[in-house]
Amino acid sequence: MTPPSLAAVAPWLSALPNYTPVNVNTAPPEVLAVIVDNLDANGVAALVESRARKPFASIADFRSRLPQGAAFVGDGTASVRSDYFYVTVEATQGITRARARALVHRIRGGTPAIVWQVVE
Repeated sequence: MTPPSLAAVAPWLSALPNYTPVNVNTAPPEVLAVIVDNLDANGVAALVESRARKPFASIADFRSRLPQGAAFVGDGTASVRSDYFYVTVEATQGITRARARALVHRIRGGTPAIVWQVVE
């Protein structure tokens, strides 16, 4: 990853406690543009439109729907599912407003775990 590429995706980066591949079904267009070689703005738009109609079932499916000339070679760097979720809850009653944020880790076969939470 080059410094300009890293700067382009910095708003969408998170530090997580474990290695976590990019979910190609939910990644913002800017992230897709960085992880796929030779993907221009039109190609990113086509890829996002394709997944909106039908989410990618596998990384092979993702690769098969890449625009001509684009290439994804990042074995293990992408997935079609997520194990971490950023959750925000807001509640208002009258003039009182409360907000809570949390990072939740989905554990296969178990109960999701709260990694951290903040109540504001």
